Amino acid sequence: MARTLYRIYLYAVWLFLMIFATIAVGVVLSTLLTASPLNGSSQISFSDTAVTQQVIFALLAVIVAASLGGLHYWLIRRDIRDDPAAASGPVRALFLNSVEAGAVLVGVPVIALALASLASFGSGGVAGAIAGGLVALGLFALLETERRQSRAAPGAAIVLQRLHFYGVQLILLFIATPFWLNAIGNTVTVIFVNTGLVTTDCGQAGLCIGPDVFGNPLPNLGWLWAGAAVATLAVAGYGFLSRHDGRSALRLVLHFAAYGYGLIFALVAVNQAASLVLSLIQGETVTASDFLFRYEFLAPAAFGALVVAVYAGWLARDALREPGSAHTLGLTALAVTSAIFAVPFWIGCALVAFNLLTIISPAATPPSADQWTAAIAALIAGAGYVPFSLRMRVLARRYTPATPRRGLVFALLGAGTLTAAIGLIVTLFAVLTQAFGAALDNWQDTARAGGVALFIGAIISGIYFSRAQVEGWFRRATPAVPATPTSVASAPSPVATATVSAADAAPASTGAGQAQNIEGVLDALLAGKLTRDEAAARLRGLLAPGT
Repeated sequence: MARTLYRIYLYAVWLFLMIFATIAVGVVLSTLLTASPLNGSSQISFSDTAVTQQVIFALLAVIVAASLGGLHYWLIRRDIRDDPAAASGPVRALFLNSVEAGAVLVGVPVIALALASLASFGSGGVAGAIAGGLVALGLFALLETERRQSRAAPGAAIVLQRLHFYGVQLILLFIATPFWLNAIGNTVTVIFVNTGLVTTDCGQAGLCIGPDVFGNPLPNLGWLWAGAAVATLAVAGYGFLSRHDGRSALRLVLHFAAYGYGLIFALVAVNQAASLVLSLIQGETVTASDFLFRYEFLAPAAFGALVVAVYAGWLARDALREPGSAHTLGLTALAVTSAIFAVPFWIGCALVAFNLLTIISPAATPPSADQWTAAIAALIAGAGYVPFSLRMRVLARRYTPATPRRGLVFALLGAGTLTAAIGLIVTLFAVLTQAFGAALDNWQDTARAGGVALFIGAIISGIYFSRAQVEGWFRRATPAVPATPTSVASAPSPVATATVSAADAAPASTGAGQAQNIEGVLDALLAGKLTRDEAAARLRGLLAPGT
């Protein structure tokens, strides 16, 4: 414990001094960039006095941090020489990976946001953000070089490292999302404006398209894509850093989470495209402005397809590394895909049921065309749920274990049960409050919505409960019967003696004959000619001394 506390002290002080020196350098760099053309219209001229003060402060901070930090780093290296296990221990892994993660999560989004903001007309004032992001990434590079001097040991150290690698990678994917959607969406808008499909107006949603009334130009797409590229390179960089990592359940869980995240955007795109097609089928006039504000599906489709393709490739690489677990990974991918498709499918079913119930309800306003469009579009987006789930059922019968399918079944069973319970509560609440004279506003709609939720939840629960019941997942495990010691010989029961054939009852003169009689008893047991007790008694007689 004393040695562990000593190491915590060394790494805490050393890294704090490193961070302090990084901030000092960032302040000076921010001052210099603020006075440069990079700051655009916000360029500021500093006096020589101000610049001199900043430089002196940075130099002092770096000298002091380098002196004390260097001393503590020397102590760290000496500790590693005395105890080589310290180089791969959890203390080192905790401090290095946590500070690296913080540096990346500060540097990447700050730089990406600064670059994307330059796309707007008259933008500026990004020098400080770029300076801060650069020094943060510089700190990451320095610590990553230090981390790579040793390998994390199995146990807590490798878990901390994988949390850093795959957890930060997933967070960076979330950060990259708005940059990608913004870049793709603005690219589509610029194409529409330049081709004359839309003119300068503010659309039905009140959002202006194209050059505004002041004559400001369209966004600079290069800067938007530069911001998206920074975030994307960070995600890919973590994939490069972890390319040689061994089998890891944590990596699989987080990669499947990212795969599902991308699949959600793909389904949103399908829903938007289906809504557009259904609106056109119904004879609605859809303009280019309506497409951009109501039905734009290109951005989520492109982003979702890219994420699904990248993470599916990484998961396939894991399957190739571990051929024995390839079918398990395949079943897990099918389970995740089926679960995500199930959400819009059952929501679409609920919306269709609600619309039908509204039609047959007295004094109820018939559902609008938009309500039918939303219901059918959701069904179309989730249509893959049926073939994927059926395919998984077929594969689960061929391969064992079928744990991924069981996970899917229990997840949907739980979701159906909760949906039915909530629907029952909502329905009873709406009906009882009306019966006692404290009716809700539009209590009929509330009661219908609750009834539909109860109905859909009951269907889901019934489907998956019946599957689990048929396949025996709720049966109690048969307790194991303790083995009888072979040293205690039991005489064959009269029933066993009378049942076994004369050939089986004859004593074996050789070991081969005895083995043959044992196989005969086992065959008779499997064929149902002997009970378990009779077979056990016969085997005891064969194995008894003198036989």
